[in-house]
Amino acid sequence: MKDFFIVLKFELLNVIKNKAFIISTVIICVLIFGGLSVPTIKDQFFSSSTNDEVTEEAIKYGFVNNDLSEVNTEDYISSFSQGELIQFDSEDQLKEKINNGEIKFGAIINSWKNYDYVVNNNDISNNQQFFFEEALIKTFRIKELNQLGLEYVDVEELFTMPIESNTIVLGKDSAQNFLYTYILVFGLYFMIIVYGQLIASGVASEKSNRSMEVLITSAKSSNLIFGKVLGGALAGALQFAVFIGAGFIAYKINAAAW
Repeated sequence: MKDFFIVLKFELLNVIKNKAFIISTVIICVLIFGGLSVPTIKDQFFSSSTNDEVTEEAIKYGFVNNDLSEVNTEDYISSFSQGELIQFDSEDQLKEKINNGEIKFGAIINSWKNYDYVVNNNDISNNQQFFFEEALIKTFRIKELNQLGLEYVDVEELFTMPIESNTIVLGKDSAQNFLYTYILVFGLYFMIIVYGQLIASGVASEKSNRSMEVLITSAKSSNLIFGKVLGGALAGALQFAVFIGAGFIAYKINAAAW
């Protein structure tokens, strides 16, 4: 058993003193600190609270109301929740403004349950149509509720009542442990790939090492094999623990920015 600990100590110290081990540990720790410090650096040097900063111009939307008897124009404009909504008198005028870029998106309202969406260039990520539809639905609800003698604001509060909930876990909380498990699995994979290769290359280079010749001749083969493998594994676990510690310290320092 003494031979095993001698081989283990020799292999562990040999890996830890290796320049590649030290340099890679320092570089990765610096990267971890830098990555977790990005929000703090962003808040310090790229603050958006200055008065001289140019604000982004609001997107302009347009519409034509072809059903004035059913769709109230004022209610429709007040119900539109995005950007600046401009009313046009004709469909041709709306299309002309969209073609020359003054208006980004438009809608031609034919009735309270039918409209045409107008856009110059359509793409898969275009979701602006939702805002026109949402405003049209809200306008219809306002009209119907007013006929019943009800205010839309009062009814809306009933449908948008905020509800608070707390989760009481009586057993295991697998959702919370998922991140920890993912990190540990990644760390184990990293250790196997890196230190498996390191041990293999170390065996090849130690053929000309006088110290290893003494260990090989004086130690059992089983102690030699397990000592070398576990020595490399302990070095990997130590390095991974340093990474975790660096990440924890960096997070604590920058916790206010996250």
